[in-house]
Amino acid sequence: MKLKDLYMAIKELGPQNSYFLNDPKHLDTHILEFSRKTKLWEYYFLNERGGKSDYKTFVTEDEACEYILNDAIEIIIILRNAYMDAVKRKYLGAKISKSTNILIKD
Repeated sequence: MKLKDLYMAIKELGPQNSYFLNDPKHLDTHILEFSRKTKLWEYYFLNERGGKSDYKTFVTEDEACEYILNDAIEIIIILRNAYMDAVKRKYLGAKISKSTNILIKD
């Protein structure tokens, strides 16, 4: 997978404002860039103060892009599930069992 494929895949998943590729001027976002110094692909979260966290390196562009796409999909699934649980609680007056993820009617 190449950067252009990753960009198209993330775009297909929906608005992903927290992903910018090779554009470190954006803050509070995930960054992927190739370091000419280390000859590695670097992936990290750039916070509002310019600090880097969740730093990972990859030898190949393919490896980096596949990791990021999987990460984006996992985040979407987590957010979707949290949103669905909130809707269930609000409109069905229900609680979600954390151990079984089953809807429990009040």
